[in-house]
Amino acid sequence: MRVMDPKKIALLVGALIIAGVTAFMAKNMFAGSPAPQAQAAVAPQPVGPKILVATRALPIGTIIGPDSFRYQPWPKELVKNAYFVEGQNVDLNKLNGTVVRNAISAGQPITQGALVKSGDRGFLAAALGPGMRAVTVSVSAQSGVAGFVFPGAVGAEFQFVSDKMRIGRTMDEALQDAADRLNVPEFQFFCISLAIQRETGGNLAETLSNLADVLRKRSQMKLKIRAMSSESKVSAYIVGSLPFIVFGLLYTMNPGYIGDFFTDERLMIIGLGGLIWMGIGVGIMAKMVSFEI
Repeated sequence: MRVMDPKKIALLVGALIIAGVTAFMAKNMFAGSPAPQAQAAVAPQPVGPKILVATRALPIGTIIGPDSFRYQPWPKELVKNAYFVEGQNVDLNKLNGTVVRNAISAGQPITQGALVKSGDRGFLAAALGPGMRAVTVSVSAQSGVAGFVFPGAVGAEFQFVSDKMRIGRTMDEALQDAADRLNVPEFQFFCISLAIQRETGGNLAETLSNLADVLRKRSQMKLKIRAMSSESKVSAYIVGSLPFIVFGLLYTMNPGYIGDFFTDERLMIIGLGGLIWMGIGVGIMAKMVSFEI
């Protein structure tokens, strides 16, 4: 067996020691101190008054509601006179229901010139969407269609319909809700006509023209029936009231002659039977002159 030279062994051990020391130093260099982490800089909050800003995008024609705006601090040097500043006689209740005249982005300050309320100049132009037209029609109780169109009668309901359509309800559902609240047959016909037209297509103007013609003829038929049945109604009133009038006159002129109806049981039974038969007759006559259109 050959023995290794002691010099070679010493060199080998020294090399191993140097390698170990070098590896240990390299490890300390790369893993000794953690890498610095970047911290997000926190933007300073603006110091100044609070102004109204839009909580979401408000395109032209949007109806302002309580969820459309909120107060937010704003740099004092950037506050303009047209802004709504908290504490400066700002009535938030008056802003509800106004219409956006100029488009407002989310987070953008709401200016006084960007909103318009009912009755102000430019309200109709802001409320109408692209392609829409406004038509002014003089309506009175005489020119209305059987109670369907009266000044201010269904304006609020159409406003509710518009609001529901803006939040995602279909037109048919919104109109049906309005018809259930109004409980007017003519408005129900209107809703049904629109629903059928949306399903089958066709000329909407012609559909509404035919509906208006039907409603006018229906109103005319009601008036004609009322005029023809007025004579029968008057006759029914006279026949129904005549026995009571005669009974009252006889009792006034000769109380003893009629007084037995209040003391004699036989006459009381006969009088009660007469009242029952008279009630049946009046009910039949009322049913004969009552027509459902």
